[in-house]
Amino acid sequence: MRTLFFLLGLFGISCCRPLPTDPAQRLLARAVNAHGGERYDRAHYQFTFRDKTYTFRNEGTRYRYTRADTLGNKDVLDNDGIRRTRNGSPVALSEKERRTYAEAVNSVIYFATLPHKLQDPAVRATHAGTATIKGEPYEVLDVRFVEAGGGTDHDDTFRYWIHAKRH
Repeated sequence: MRTLFFLLGLFGISCCRPLPTDPAQRLLARAVNAHGGERYDRAHYQFTFRDKTYTFRNEGTRYRYTRADTLGNKDVLDNDGIRRTRNGSPVALSEKERRTYAEAVNSVIYFATLPHKLQDPAVRATHAGTATIKGEPYEVLDVRFVEAGGGTDHDDTFRYWIHAKRH
């Protein structure tokens, strides 16, 4: 019986991280855990949004995001940058097109993988209080971004309402 309690204790220590002390980070950690936790670090999903097919594959710090449309265009964004093919043939892109396509792919994947992406180093989250919506309790999280790594909307503020009990 002692062995069982020892193993359960060891398992509890090895799989459970202490929650952060900062209220915003604690709320974010709970939300991430409720929505898949570390599984997003090694995830592969596909979905359709506005008649385009998106995929994302995360392998730790390596990632590959794609967007394909019905005209034969496929954009691939990964750690090495953005590339476009049309019907399987490479397409030369200007710097402006690279930024436009990279932002278009990244923004959809970003929102599809929330709240996990709110752990990115560029995120600055603050706890902004509580709210009641349709009789349910929510905690409010304000999110801003630092300029380096914060994307084209780094100077915007985003607000998230996270259910106080279900996260």
